[in-house]
Amino acid sequence: MTPLRKYRLVRFIKYSSIVLLIFFTVSTLISLLPLEIFPIDVKRVSALGFSFLRTIGWIPSIIMFVIFWLLFTKLDQHLAGYKGEALGQKELKKLKKHGYKVFANMKLKHNNDQSEMDFIVIGSNGIFIVEVKNIKGTITGNVEDEHLTQIKKTKYNTYENKFYNPIKQVNTHVYKLSKYLKDNNVNHWIEGYVYFPKKHSNIQVKSNESIYSKKGTHSLLNHIRSYQSKEQISSINQERITELIGKYAVKI
Repeated sequence: MTPLRKYRLVRFIKYSSIVLLIFFTVSTLISLLPLEIFPIDVKRVSALGFSFLRTIGWIPSIIMFVIFWLLFTKLDQHLAGYKGEALGQKELKKLKKHGYKVFANMKLKHNNDQSEMDFIVIGSNGIFIVEVKNIKGTITGNVEDEHLTQIKKTKYNTYENKFYNPIKQVNTHVYKLSKYLKDNNVNHWIEGYVYFPKKHSNIQVKSNESIYSKKGTHSLLNHIRSYQSKEQISSINQERITELIGKYAVKI
């Protein structure tokens, strides 16, 4: 499943859970009050809801309420990440018209090791791993730091949040993918990038050659297209790399 479809599915389930939570809550509250105080349409809806709750039983109703609540809170925690991947897919998909091949959700299993990568881009000028972080605000720090800092300004306050430097995560992905390709007789340099898809992301990381955003001097698409590798990848090798990566990833 592509990141965009996953995001849409999770968003649909989340909002369906909200509707069901409201239905259970309102039906329960209304069932505790005299129906005479409500208009006829509300009476019908409440009667339907109360009839449903009474039919399945109160204990199963409570269990279903808890399940929908847990489902809503769990999905809400992951939705931002899924949205970031969906935005990443929309942006990287634009490279296809320039001859690049784009893969998503690569779950590489090799030599008893596993690694999950957001996106892989393959072109004549290189192989690119892209890790997406759906974080907005100003991103500061140094590429060698263990953590980077997110600075968010609101009308009244300024917030700072430290998060693990995703460049280190990408470097691990680069090593594992390179090892996998070399073990299959494919030896090409791999670039690893971090992409912040929020249009208001402001990248201010020192010594930065790996963190990119949607626009400006740190535009990811512009960098990939203009990247000059020491060795061009032939069409035959591109097909071989596509075949190897396609075993563990979804083509978009």
